[in-house]
Amino acid sequence: MPVTLKDISHAAGVSIPTVSLILNGKGDQYNVNTRKRVLKTAKELGYRPNAGALAMRRGRFNTIAILQTADYEKNQLPGPTLGGIRSTLEPKDMHVMLAALPDEKLTSKAYVPKILREWMTDGLLINYTHGFPERMIELIDEFRIPSIWINTKQKHDCAYPDDLAGGVMATEYLLALGHRDIAYMDVSHASDKLEEAHYSARDRLAGYEQAMKAAGAKPRVILGDAGGSSANRLPMLTALLGRGDRPRAILAYGHSISIAYAAARCGVRIPEELSFVSFDAKQRSDLGLPITTAEVPCMEVGCAAAKMLLDKIDRVDRKLPAKVLGFRMAEGRTVAPAK
Repeated sequence: MPVTLKDISHAAGVSIPTVSLILNGKGDQYNVNTRKRVLKTAKELGYRPNAGALAMRRGRFNTIAILQTADYEKNQLPGPTLGGIRSTLEPKDMHVMLAALPDEKLTSKAYVPKILREWMTDGLLINYTHGFPERMIELIDEFRIPSIWINTKQKHDCAYPDDLAGGVMATEYLLALGHRDIAYMDVSHASDKLEEAHYSARDRLAGYEQAMKAAGAKPRVILGDAGGSSANRLPMLTALLGRGDRPRAILAYGHSISIAYAAARCGVRIPEELSFVSFDAKQRSDLGLPITTAEVPCMEVGCAAAKMLLDKIDRVDRKLPAKVLGFRMAEGRTVAPAK
C-alpha cells in the first residue's frame, strides 16, 4: 500500500495539513525541528509524491523530451551529447525522455499543439538533424512550443558544432607540418548528395578548401560513389591508397578505421608514408594506434542545448541566439611532418 499523508501525520505526531505544507516546500511557518521530523518520517516510510498531482499544481512536469524523427538516418544522437544533456538537467531535478514521431505527426496542425501535453513534458530538444520539413518549424513557432534544435543550423534556438571552423583548423594542422598534398576524403557522401546531407558534410569540406586556398595549395577532394554503399568503402579506399599518385596526407570526414585497414592492406605505413586526420566524437585507438582527431564537441552541444531549453521554458517568446561550439585537436600517432 502506498504511504499517505495520514500515515506520515500519525507517525510524526502532527496534523495532515502540516505534513502537506512541509512536503510541498511551503512550511516555513513551522520550526526547523518539526520540518526535519516530517521530512525524516516521510523518507523512512518510503513516501513518494504523486507526480501527476504535483505537475498539475505546479504547471510543470519537470521533464523534457528529446523529440526525433522516426527516420533513424536523420536522428543521430551521439552518446556524449546525451551525456551532456543529462548532466545539465539532473542537478535541476529535470528528467529526460525520448519521443520518436513520423513526419505525418510532426507536420500535423492537429497534433503538434498537443505534443507537450501528450508526452507530459515542459519542452523539446529536437534531434532531427537534416531534411526536416519546413512545416514542422512553422508549427512549433506558431504554437509557441519551447524548443531547441540539436546539431542543426538554424537562425536561432539551436546548438551545433562549428564544422566550417573545424575543417579550417584540421587542414591548418596538416599544413603547419609542411604538408601540401592534402586530400579531403568523404566516402560517405557522393557529390550529387551533398546538398541533402547533414550540414557538416558541406561545412567541413568548405573549411578544408578555404584553408588550402589561403595557403596557396591545391585542394584535392575525394567523395563517395553515387549510389555507393558502406560495403564499397574499404575496396574504394584500398584502390585509392594503392595507387602511385595517392595523397601524402588525408583529412577524413570519418571512417578512420577503414582508412587504417586500407593502408595496411596496401602496405602503406602510417604515418611515415601517409598522414591522416579524422573527424570524430572522440579520439579512437581501436588498432592500438591513437588517431589524430578533430574532435566534435558533442558533449558541449548537449550541455548548451539543455541550458538553452531551460531558459526557453521560462521565456518561450524569446528567440535565443544560436550556440556554436568549437572543435579541438586531439594529437595522436597518425600524423608526421612532411618529408
